[in-house]
Amino acid sequence: TTDTFATAMWPDRRVPVQTLANRLSETRRALGLASDGRPRLRKQGRRHLIVEAETDWDRFRELAAPARGAKSWRSALAMVRGRPFDGLDRGEWAQLEGFAAAIEASVVDVACRLGDDALGQGDGGLAHWAALQGLLVSPWDERLYRLLMRAADQLGNRGGVDAALRSLALALELEGDPLLGIHPETSALYRRLTSRSRT
Repeated sequence: TTDTFATAMWPDRRVPVQTLANRLSETRRALGLASDGRPRLRKQGRRHLIVEAETDWDRFRELAAPARGAKSWRSALAMVRGRPFDGLDRGEWAQLEGFAAAIEASVVDVACRLGDDALGQGDGGLAHWAALQGLLVSPWDERLYRLLMRAADQLGNRGGVDAALRSLALALELEGDPLLGIHPETSALYRRLTSRSRT
């Protein structure tokens, strides 16, 4: 409704009717036309409806579906530009409604899925890229650092394994020996990969 739109845009104050009409008009122009030649934002009674509009999140979920395969997962991850809803003046709703957490979890899942698939195909470079795309959204997720370590190992890059551990320690703000502050699975993987590279 118009009232809901106004509350979402200006939760702390009331705005003149003309200001509200101007913002709705700008929104209508920004959304463009639907396939029937009419604006995507339409007024129907007291409500404003959006038709034929797709969000990045809709497209990501479609591309990220498990049945779609690695090529599609890669396209989904290529859409990732950073943490969801960063930069919004009033983005608290994204956290409170659970949207940010859902997007973060989905991106990490797809990054790990693509990374595992790439490692299985012997493509450590693609696995490395998938991990980095996931880290754009979730820079503290140790699963992604483990993927980085495994990718570096497959590429024969011992320094990359060490760099992944250092990056994780920085992200988690660990002091001292990072192996004592990270998840046991990450620590065990690091020890296994580095001991193997010494032999």
